[in-house]
Amino acid sequence: MGIQNVAIVYRPRKSEAKKLAETVAQFLKQKGCTCYSHPEQTLIKGTKKAKKSDIKKLDLVIVLGGDGTYLNAVRMLEGASTPVLGVNLGSLGFLTQTRKEKIKSTLSLVLKDKLEISERTMLDVSVVRNGKTRAKYLALNDIVFERGPISRLIYMSIHTGGTLVSELKADGLIVSTPTGSTAYNLAAGGPILHPNVPAIVLTPICPHSLTNRPITLSDMRAIEIRLTNEGQTAVFMVDGQRVEDLTNKDKIVVTKSKYKHHMLVTDEHNHFDVLRSKLRFGKRD
Repeated sequence: MGIQNVAIVYRPRKSEAKKLAETVAQFLKQKGCTCYSHPEQTLIKGTKKAKKSDIKKLDLVIVLGGDGTYLNAVRMLEGASTPVLGVNLGSLGFLTQTRKEKIKSTLSLVLKDKLEISERTMLDVSVVRNGKTRAKYLALNDIVFERGPISRLIYMSIHTGGTLVSELKADGLIVSTPTGSTAYNLAAGGPILHPNVPAIVLTPICPHSLTNRPITLSDMRAIEIRLTNEGQTAVFMVDGQRVEDLTNKDKIVVTKSKYKHHMLVTDEHNHFDVLRSKLRFGKRD
C-alpha cells in the first residue's frame, strides 16, 4: 500500500478519543508517516491541519469514535477511494469495528498491507427543480425524508425505471444502502442486507397504512421520489446530517454512485459475526 500520508478523525468532545489520536499520531510518525487532522477538528498534537490538496493525496484515514464520526470522515473524502480504518469508541459501531485495545497491532498490519478492503456501495443523490439539478450529495449509509417539527404526515410518490412503485403517506422514508441497512433502516423495521448485495432498501417511517412495507429494489435503476401535496415540505437528511428542506417542486433522484467506499477489515472479520456481536442476531435467551 505504501502508506505515507494519514488523516486521523476522532470523536469530538470525548477526551479519550483525543488522547488516543495523539498516541496514534506518535506511533505513525515513528513509522515515517505524515499525519493530518480533520480540517474542521482541533489540531492533534504532532499533526498538520489537512487542506483540500492534502486530502487528495491521503493513503489512509483512521477514525476514532462511533459510526457518526466514521461518516464525518467519509464526507471529508468526498468520494475518494482512500481506505478507512474505524476504531470503535462508541456503542454499536457497525462501521468502526476495530477494538481500541488492538489498535497498534492492527495499524502494524495496515502498514504491512495485511488487511483486506471491503468495497461498499455509495449513493449519488440529486435534487432537481424545474428540470435543473440544484444540489448533489453522496451517501454511504442512507438518505432520509422526515416531517420534522410539523405534525402532518408526508405524502410521497416513488418511481423506478419509469414505473410507479408506491404512493406513501407516512412520517418519513429511509432510502438505504446495504451498509446502512443496520442503521436507521433497521430501527424502523427494515431488513438487514449483506454489504455485497446489489440493492437499495426503501423503508417507510410509521406509515399511515399497514400495506406500506419496506421494499428492496435493484441498484441498477434510478429511484425518483417526490412530495405530492401542494405547499408541503420535508426535512432532507444525508448520512445523518440535515442538508436542506424540500418542497413539492423538488424531485430527488437516487442512483448507485460510481464511487466506492473502501473499508479496511481484518482477516477475522465476518459480517455475521458482527451481527451476532452487536445485535445478538439469531440468539435465543
